[in-house]
Amino acid sequence: RPDWSAPQRLAYTCRLADLLANLLPDGLSGSISTVPIAYRADAPRATPTALNHLIEAAHHLHHLHEKTGRLIQLALEPEPDCLLETTADCIAFFNHLPDGDVLRKHIGLCFDTCHFAVQFEELTDSLRRLRHAAIAIPKLQISAALQTDTAHAERLRPFCDPVYLHQTRIRRTDGTIIPYPDLTEALDREAHHNHDPNEPWRTHYHVPLYFQPDAGLQSTADLLTPHFFQAALNTGIPHFEIETYTLHVLPHAHRPENLTESLLREY
Repeated sequence: RPDWSAPQRLAYTCRLADLLANLLPDGLSGSISTVPIAYRADAPRATPTALNHLIEAAHHLHHLHEKTGRLIQLALEPEPDCLLETTADCIAFFNHLPDGDVLRKHIGLCFDTCHFAVQFEELTDSLRRLRHAAIAIPKLQISAALQTDTAHAERLRPFCDPVYLHQTRIRRTDGTIIPYPDLTEALDREAHHNHDPNEPWRTHYHVPLYFQPDAGLQSTADLLTPHFFQAALNTGIPHFEIETYTLHVLPHAHRPENLTESLLREY
């Protein structure tokens, strides 16, 4: 919050675009990642007004392009438990947008690899489906989620923190995805059940791309293959961004001693 139903979100985004238009070098486009419309629980209240605000934002970006020659695109960033959560959610949303080149040109998606991995989506297939639906992807955020299995789930306990939501998904042996809004709740509730110890868990916790697996605790960085990056380049995504923002809340055993060296390792 504020989600896209709030006038503050619209005003902030338009102001940000105005600033970005002045900063962009000639010949480069700009992208602004933003919240995926609203948290799903707020969607019935937020959606109608949010859609109107997104249309206003798109027209602001269109007029800015005509005035300055700077193309700036708004990139809605799907996230677990939000109105835009899965590839299917995104395609359905864009299919129901009002017709018009302005909206399709100036509103697209920010593809966060951690978020899609948490949903157990196949990243390259998601890119293919979004491209087939003619949805713009101005920005790709290169990020990795925490991963483990039921047998080692308690290894995730030190990653619980009061700062961020760490949405968690567990895939049962029959393929069913069990969603939890936060890691703490997932650990507390699953402790009372006797499930297959090999069931995989994925948690929305952006760990460094160089995170070293050990004793049942891994990350989803191995999904970021050369094949995936080639597919992303073929899709025409102009901006690639590393997005690890949890360095200050990582458990001490995983927290980098030197921030600069940590950033260099990621690059």
